[in-house]
Amino acid sequence: MSNFQQVMSQSVSNIKFDDSQKLVSRFNYREWRTRMEVTIGTLGMEFRGFIEKSEPPTEASLFILFNSTLQSLIDKTVSKEIVDSLLAENLSGQALWEAIHVESFALEAQ
Repeated sequence: MSNFQQVMSQSVSNIKFDDSQKLVSRFNYREWRTRMEVTIGTLGMEFRGFIEKSEPPTEASLFILFNSTLQSLIDKTVSKEIVDSLLAENLSGQALWEAIHVESFALEAQ
């Protein structure tokens, strides 16, 4: 494991959202998203570019690292019910991020 991979892994393992901070419904989506954006900012511009799809990783190993990091972040910060329904679809980290955004705003519009 490279030094960069170790730093990413350690950073994610240190992230703790208590139950009141986890995404549980559309009603706390904006607060969750704000916390996640701050957290993502601490992982660097390359990672933010990966999530925003503005800077795709140039190496397959970076894509795998960023994808698994984002999946792990989502798993740690979203309620079990939401995670279980999304992970059952076997989506990439980017697709999970987008699905949460789309689903939260779709529900909010109703």
